[in-house]
Amino acid sequence: MGAYEEKKETCGTVCLKYLLFTFNFLFWLAGGVVMAVGVWTLAEKSDYISLLPSKTYAASAYILVLAGAIVMVTGVLGCCATFKEQRNLLRVVRDLDVCMAVFVLYVFSICCLSSVA
Repeated sequence: MGAYEEKKETCGTVCLKYLLFTFNFLFWLAGGVVMAVGVWTLAEKSDYISLLPSKTYAASAYILVLAGAIVMVTGVLGCCATFKEQRNLLRVVRDLDVCMAVFVLYVFSICCLSSVA
């Protein structure tokens, strides 16, 4: 009654923990790369933005920076949640991932539909 029970860590749970941590770390790195491409585009290619008739180029660079930052935050939260084994934070990361996936599918469908019409 009320005795402290140790966590039972089997080989599978330990392997899944490290796999999830590795995935979130790679997710963080990918977000950094996307953000770096956006910053590079804004810094190095800003001279060409004034020559373009539309503002799509500049907007896409800012979208890359924003998307990279959101993915990096999600990756860091996922790494922390995995390392500390906090289920609530893992649920938040899962919900953020689902929201990002829905947003990407929404934008992709809009782009596909606008190119067909």
